[in-house]
Amino acid sequence: MLPVCCYKGSSSGPGSLGIRSEGLQLKFGKGNNPTALKSRSLKSSLSGALIFSSGIILLLIFAIFISYDRINYRRELVNQLNAIAQVTANSSQGALSFLDADAADLILQSLKYYPNIRYAVILDADGQPFSEYRNNWQQAVAARIDGENIQVTERLIHIHHTIMWDQEGIGHLYLLSDMSLLNERQIKFALLGLIMFSVAMLLASLLAKRIIRPVLEPILELVSLTRKIILHKNYSLRAKKCGIDEINTLVDGTNDMLEQIASNHIAIKNSEQRLTLALQGAGEGLWDMDIVTGQLYLDQYSCLLMGLGGDEALLSKRQWRAKIHFLIKNTPTMPLNTGRIKITSGSG
Repeated sequence: MLPVCCYKGSSSGPGSLGIRSEGLQLKFGKGNNPTALKSRSLKSSLSGALIFSSGIILLLIFAIFISYDRINYRRELVNQLNAIAQVTANSSQGALSFLDADAADLILQSLKYYPNIRYAVILDADGQPFSEYRNNWQQAVAARIDGENIQVTERLIHIHHTIMWDQEGIGHLYLLSDMSLLNERQIKFALLGLIMFSVAMLLASLLAKRIIRPVLEPILELVSLTRKIILHKNYSLRAKKCGIDEINTLVDGTNDMLEQIASNHIAIKNSEQRLTLALQGAGEGLWDMDIVTGQLYLDQYSCLLMGLGGDEALLSKRQWRAKIHFLIKNTPTMPLNTGRIKITSGSG
């Protein structure tokens, strides 16, 4: 008798009857390569996210600290300059009332101990300069003696006080200060912050591995289990639970899926065995043709009938056509109505 036929269609084509099982395959990543998903990528992603979050938090804290220090220190600097101007104005009462320019110059020279004070001038009652002090300041300055006593701009601080004598204004004191002390302080804090940030990032990168380990290890175990199943086709393996509820849910789902696959695999094996015994008892063989690729599978009994030996064979379209033509040429013509040919075909 000729072997029973079984046509096998493509995965995208119409349904087909498949008798022979080639084993269940799990596709993981690209193709069937179990190493397509790299566990290092997950580890790097978690570590990077933790380090990045830590860096953002540190930068925000540092920015808040720098802003607060700038506002607070500028306020303290203004209060300090205002106190210096008040003391200097009180000390200039005698020199201005007796028109002693040398004494006024000596008083203003005492401001050299405050390097941020760039310019100071004592004006008489008519607003004319009586004595000046310059500290690396060559620009012309128009003394601001009108309006508020304290005026703060982005780069300069303007302070003036009226010089009083017997409850009467006899002149004015004007001070001009830059923000050099504040800028130097901010630069020092920035360098210190950069050093602290670098150290913190180094510690974060070292601690990240220990912090993510309880979460990463169960996931890596699942990845390792999947690779073993793909490589060895062993569906009896089971994933282990851990102390994280979400991962335990994933473990339970994976184990349930493996149990179903194992049950289906055993059922297919049993069905194959029953079919093999039935075919052997009836003296029939089994062949399986892929209608897409044209490949032909022959079981052991079909190979014997085709004169190919006792092992299974997988023939290309050209090979099995050549074999069929050879058998037709070398086999005596046999009437089709003798009942000796039995063909059972599946749905194609």
